[in-house]
Amino acid sequence: MHYHLGLAYEKTEQPALARQQLERVLKINPNYSSAADVKKRLSQLRS
Repeated sequence: MHYHLGLAYEKTEQPALARQQLERVLKINPNYSSAADVKKRLSQLRS
């Protein structure tokens, strides 16, 4: 749920909220199946 919410925030140009949700994904489950994508997106949001 947090992953998809993060993507929605990213698409609606709300980077702070997107970052918050994507960070929550990794906090809840560091081995999430799309963890590599989450980390990539977080890196892009931070730059």
